[in-house]
Amino acid sequence: MKLTRLTRSSAARAVAGTGAVNMLSMLLGIVSGVITARGLGPEDRGVLISLLVWSATVGSLSLTGIDEAVIFHAGGSSSRAWALRSAVARDAAVQSALGCLVLLGSACYIVRPHGVATWLSVVATTAVVPLNTFTLLSIVPLRAGQRMKAWNSVRLTQPVVYAFGAAVLWAAGQLTILSALAANLIGGLLLSVFLVALARRGGRARLAPGERRATTSYGRRLVLATLPQRIGPRLDQLLLGLLFAPAVLGVYSVATSIAAVVLMIGTSLDQVLFPRFSAGHFSRPDLANAVVAGMGAGLAVSLAMAAMARPMIELLYGRDFLGAAEPLTILLLAAVVRVGANCLGAALKASGTLRAYAWAQIAGVLTLAGVFPLAVGLGGVGAAIASLAGALVTFLVSWGAVATIQSTGPALRAPVETDYV
Repeated sequence: MKLTRLTRSSAARAVAGTGAVNMLSMLLGIVSGVITARGLGPEDRGVLISLLVWSATVGSLSLTGIDEAVIFHAGGSSSRAWALRSAVARDAAVQSALGCLVLLGSACYIVRPHGVATWLSVVATTAVVPLNTFTLLSIVPLRAGQRMKAWNSVRLTQPVVYAFGAAVLWAAGQLTILSALAANLIGGLLLSVFLVALARRGGRARLAPGERRATTSYGRRLVLATLPQRIGPRLDQLLLGLLFAPAVLGVYSVATSIAAVVLMIGTSLDQVLFPRFSAGHFSRPDLANAVVAGMGAGLAVSLAMAAMARPMIELLYGRDFLGAAEPLTILLLAAVVRVGANCLGAALKASGTLRAYAWAQIAGVLTLAGVFPLAVGLGGVGAAIASLAGALVTFLVSWGAVATIQSTGPALRAPVETDYV
């Protein structure tokens, strides 16, 4: 079935459902952020956020390219995706091991362990990587088969457990960096258990000769494209956590957590559009509608949030975090731009145009990293400016890549089986 209008299709319902769950996840993140801000203060919260950002970033990189390679070659079938998981298991294990080493070094640098509690914090942070690898492999069959209802039904497990755990710990006067990390880890463990139970229900298909090799090859080539895409939106926080006092990131992270509500729109669109495009349900109007609708919705939400930023931050987080209002407006604009870039990126990945997709992401990361030192004297505002610059470059390069493919190359379409054999 060819889609004609995104707003009158099953894709629109999938985007709406996924967006609703992502919105709830963002709201739970804000709730847990408020609790940790009230319970830990700027300094300790800065350390906690730095550890969580590093663990989330490295954890998501532990399966870079592999999950989307399975979705790409599954052709919309959950049973094929489940069978293809074994083809990428070795690559996933290697990436997970490398991720553990990177995260271990980063966590030791941030925490500077000197006692049992600090060493346990390092261990709890590092354990996220293998857990996340297993979780992402379990999500793949659901995404590949476009079983969005099943996926959405369980993926709030982790943020719910983390927010509830943080609230209980705060009420009991036991909220610390280590206890918050433990709550986060327990939530991820429960999520992985639920996902495995759901994914197995789709069964396992038989694969044709060469499919495993084609999947692994696509995944390895997608690694270089996806690495900068995963790092880009968090690079400002990663750099602040390494180069500034923890309190600076503790305040800045309030702005990023609020701006994440807008980023959620782009994430939801990518999560729905890429599997659909890869399964053959692509049309140019869908992509145009997704970009316009997504950025329009993001802009509307951003204007509303920017207008009430200061009173909202003071009410929820306290006066110690009012400094987050300054970079927030810039981060909201950057989030709107990233929404459009996510839609364009989904089309580039599904069309197999990995080189163009990679260059768009690399250009954005290099721009952010290049602007950051120039604006470093501005603290959080400088980091927000660097983030906006990186987002703009990624969007413009992606736009140019899609336009070039449509006008001078083959028509942008979902790939066929012979493309990567």
